[in-house]
Amino acid sequence: MATGNPMRTLPTTAVLAALTAVCQACSGGPPLLADPAAKFELPPLQTSLPEYELIMDPNTLAKFYADVTTPPQPATFVHDGHYQPVEVRLRGQGSRQWPKKAWHVKFPKGTHFDHRHVLNFLAEWRDQSLMADKLGYDMLGAMHVPAPKASFARLKINGEYAGIFSEIEHVGTRFTKGHRFPDAAATIYRCGDSDCEMKTTRAPFQSSWKKKSNPGESDDPLRDMLEAINHTPEPDFARTLDEKMQLEIYLRAMANEALIEMNIQEGSGSYMIYDRRLGQFVYVPWDYNNSDMRWQPWQSPNAVPEYRHPVFNFTLTDPWVEQEYEGNVAQNPNGGWTPVFSNLGTRIAFNPQLRERVLALIERELDEVFRPDLLQPRFEAIQQLLATSFAEDKFMQPDKWAQMPRYMSDYVRLRSAFLRSEIDRWRNFKPGVVIEAFDPQQGWVELRNRGTTAVSTQGLVLTTNLRSAMTRNVPAATLAPGARVRFTAAQLGLSFAPQGELGLFDGKSVAGAIDVHFYGKLAAGRYEARNEGGDWEIR
Repeated sequence: MATGNPMRTLPTTAVLAALTAVCQACSGGPPLLADPAAKFELPPLQTSLPEYELIMDPNTLAKFYADVTTPPQPATFVHDGHYQPVEVRLRGQGSRQWPKKAWHVKFPKGTHFDHRHVLNFLAEWRDQSLMADKLGYDMLGAMHVPAPKASFARLKINGEYAGIFSEIEHVGTRFTKGHRFPDAAATIYRCGDSDCEMKTTRAPFQSSWKKKSNPGESDDPLRDMLEAINHTPEPDFARTLDEKMQLEIYLRAMANEALIEMNIQEGSGSYMIYDRRLGQFVYVPWDYNNSDMRWQPWQSPNAVPEYRHPVFNFTLTDPWVEQEYEGNVAQNPNGGWTPVFSNLGTRIAFNPQLRERVLALIERELDEVFRPDLLQPRFEAIQQLLATSFAEDKFMQPDKWAQMPRYMSDYVRLRSAFLRSEIDRWRNFKPGVVIEAFDPQQGWVELRNRGTTAVSTQGLVLTTNLRSAMTRNVPAATLAPGARVRFTAAQLGLSFAPQGELGLFDGKSVAGAIDVHFYGKLAAGRYEARNEGGDWEIR
């Protein structure tokens, strides 16, 4: 489990909201989140089911099935008797191999449909409840942050019914206009494959960030943002994040991902949007169908939903990071895999003040919208709306759809109880051995036992590469409560860069972080250490 400060009296949710508003006002105003204390409210339910059609040459359609990497091809989009030329391709990564395909539809420059120039039709074949994307984006929208809108639609291809699809709002220039970004032409970046980790270096299996707009402009703001995430000294971390990004929006996304049990986040293709008028980044998540609440096709109709993924997913506090890593290695032993996790999320989880803000947001969602009495009627209404169309969808399983409200209500009930226990666990957490002080210039790191019982350092790992945490190198020592021990870089077999990362691990798991510390370059003679309250300061 993560380490941090002994828990002190924490501010109330109302005080946290007020502090958030002040912080946002200091960093350019809160146009995207005008009232942090506003009650969370789910968007209205869809009351009708539109039907669209794609018409393309049969040979073109066959080509998509023969080669899922086929580039965009010409087609015609049909809606309410109107015909528009478009380009279509398959969308997704692993979903391209599914029997039910997902489609990306793009309208020619200067044309659009319903003020949209791109339509995303997600097949949702791996989610027989059809609710992962829909519930995820509805919950995010309930938190009053820029969230893609999700709705259901019928889709035909060359006259044949292809099934029910989730139609997810595209994140592009019309998204920034429609969600009232101060900079309507903001610069949109998308995480590359397996690179929503917010790191400054990429592993061999990862690809670069994709710039989706303003290609001629400098990428210095993105590099500056990543540098701040990874190398800001801990005493300045929260303030720097508030300057560089709409931090409250990111924290709300973290809270929402805990409720919907988001997984496989490294391949989500989420977005970081740089609003040039604000001088800040805004995080917009994507691929909410990669959540553990999905009702997989091979699960039984009476399945109990998965609900036990710990909070702060995709961080070094999350044991499921190891499961994902082991699965990747088993599937492709020569893929050069390393554990994948977010440095930004990890820093937030290890920062007591930011961590509490996320916990408070989770608690608000549980109290205000993630409730069986609110969601059960919603699930039943969606089932009624889609019942006929679902029965005609040859790729989906009607026996599961008949139980969708039961399955989803079970998820909400079980996940709610689990999350409240997680909130209690974190709020009652007391640290044991921690990284107490660190001086990379002088080449030493100090550990301290902040717990109430003696601990041994035998078998522990200190590493300057958080992706590599299984080489046990900490000399054996027994630390009484309050005791400290200092090790040199030579004793640990390490070298300390002027800026970087330092992790204390249990030596048993690639995600077995006990404490982590990200650090920046300091003036000569300066180093970082914890004060008696446990907060980091520069000395």
